[in-house]
Amino acid sequence: MLELIENLALRKLFLTTAESWPEHRRFLEKSLASQRNSNMDGIGELAEQIEMLIGKKTDRFIRGYRWMCEAFIEEEIYFRRHDEYRCKSFNDAFNQVYSDTNKMALYMDGLLLSQVLWSAHTEGFLYFSETFLPRLIDGYHILEIGCGHGLLLNQAALDTRCAKAEGWDVSVESLRHASETLSHFGGINKVTLRETNLFAPGIDITFDALVLSELLEHLEDPKGALTTLRKHLTPKSLVYINIPVNSPAPDHISLWRSFEEVSTFVSSCGYQVIDSSEAAMSGYSLKRAKELGASINCLITARLS
Repeated sequence: MLELIENLALRKLFLTTAESWPEHRRFLEKSLASQRNSNMDGIGELAEQIEMLIGKKTDRFIRGYRWMCEAFIEEEIYFRRHDEYRCKSFNDAFNQVYSDTNKMALYMDGLLLSQVLWSAHTEGFLYFSETFLPRLIDGYHILEIGCGHGLLLNQAALDTRCAKAEGWDVSVESLRHASETLSHFGGINKVTLRETNLFAPGIDITFDALVLSELLEHLEDPKGALTTLRKHLTPKSLVYINIPVNSPAPDHISLWRSFEEVSTFVSSCGYQVIDSSEAAMSGYSLKRAKELGASINCLITARLS
């Protein structure tokens, strides 16, 4: 199946990963089969971006991807045995993951590659690019918190309708990766990157758009975060939220178990959900993922209520 992928960059990323990690090939085939045919052009364009970023360092990124997958499997085993995430506090996540430069480098490399190898991550990227960004006003000012590898922030920065963009993160390594992505594609001139905690005082700016992609599950107080962030929004601002449910990881703290629980949570923080979608983990239909309590990414567009 992988040999039949039409887009050259996408085929290379799948095949090179399968050749380096043969035991993972079956998962990759299931993930590819999970992709909707209507998404294939967008996935191909995403793969071309990632291939340009990786360049001749494919082995390094596959090594990071494998490290990430194996770390997630360990957390999945713990989650299924104890029905809770292992990580209990932001300090735990910071000390064990975010402050470890080597570990964060592996994590960021792995997450970049997962954008095309994991169907749920791909759907989140395409929802942001094709559904969320087109809703924004001309000349918009956008903030992403937890900008990671920088792909989403880069999509916004390259949008001709975007006037300014900011990326906040507590990890120096994440900011370095985001800066490399933005510099590679030329979006860096529009972007301000800050090493800061979203709860830190002193930043008094409002934005037309806020991006919280796979961030809130990393926090001890996600409700406090969404409430605090209201001060950076206007009544016309839009918010992109991506929260994975039943999704253990070394740095995931807050657990949601269903889309309904996520939607209720967002509404309880003073936001109105105006659009949404769900993306089941690779190899699962949405129905089957719900039956088994498997991971599902909840994709939401919201505004202040």
